[in-house]
Amino acid sequence: RRSFHIHGVTGPDEYTTVVNNNLFTNVMARANLWEAATLVRSLVEDDPQAFARLQARIGVTMDEVAEWEACGDALLIPYDDVLRVHPQDEHFLERELWDLEHTPAEMRPLLLHYHPLVIYRFQVLKQADVVLAMFLQGDQFAPEAKRRDFEYYDPITTGTQRCRRRAVHRRC
Repeated sequence: RRSFHIHGVTGPDEYTTVVNNNLFTNVMARANLWEAATLVRSLVEDDPQAFARLQARIGVTMDEVAEWEACGDALLIPYDDVLRVHPQDEHFLERELWDLEHTPAEMRPLLLHYHPLVIYRFQVLKQADVVLAMFLQGDQFAPEAKRRDFEYYDPITTGTQRCRRRAVHRRC
């Protein structure tokens, strides 16, 4: 099966930039493509005259709507079969882990004390894009996958808001 990819993007996490297939970006793009298609199809059924006005205004066609759905269906959602987690992006799991345990609190936030090109080479997060995607699109992920991903990303996420991260985990 062919996949649809989004390259050269930065998700919400400032410690990981310009990557391919950022999970948050792909999940949210997929959700938006599906939602747009659903809304147009509803408009066709519920108010054909409003759909005709929309078509006249922006030229949307049902073939285009079908393409939105196909792109959403084909969007790559990264998954690692070995670790059984969703990588934050295509190459995230290939990076070395940052030793947060031995990084003094006074050296945080990392961007104030380390050059970004140093940070970008490691598995370390300011906020976990994967957990945020699962928070916003929780119905797209199995509970066990959400648990495994949270357990993987929480220890490599900096910041002092562990309480907030725990609340997000409970909601997912």
